[in-house]
Amino acid sequence: MYAKIMDRYFNHAITADLFVACLFFLADYKFGVFSFAYLDKPSAMDFISNLIGTCISLAGFILAALTIIVSFKSNIKARRDYHNIESALELFLNTKNYERVVKFFKKAIVEFIIIVMLLYGIWLSSANLDSNIISMVLFSAVTMVVLTIWRSLDVLFKVMKTENLNRQ
Repeated sequence: MYAKIMDRYFNHAITADLFVACLFFLADYKFGVFSFAYLDKPSAMDFISNLIGTCISLAGFILAALTIIVSFKSNIKARRDYHNIESALELFLNTKNYERVVKFFKKAIVEFIIIVMLLYGIWLSSANLDSNIISMVLFSAVTMVVLTIWRSLDVLFKVMKTENLNRQ
């Protein structure tokens, strides 16, 4: 059951992240669960600047992880006979899970690019926006960044864990 939920979450990550951020706001609005402190505009603009830099750095990190995985794949020849595979990592790179991981990392990079574009849009139109709206967008962006980092690290650690399987 947990695996099915996680598969759906991974397949629709951007939509799910937005849904989670909306749930936080709904919980605060209806039930007063959270006590959001809205930032003033100068503080929000500084935070947006920092968050944009963080998103670009994290996209670079994921791109580096993707490059490493792709370079491993290029160094291991494709095999149709799974009985002659020497390591768990080689088995992983010769299955459809490899394509799923590459697709997942691509989606994570796209999500960071979407967040950066959204934040730049907010930054450019900040003179016309209320500080409460800017704070809510910032909270949504931070939620999406945290969830994307969590998913990326989860997948990366699982890929790294496959290499340890052949040592046991």
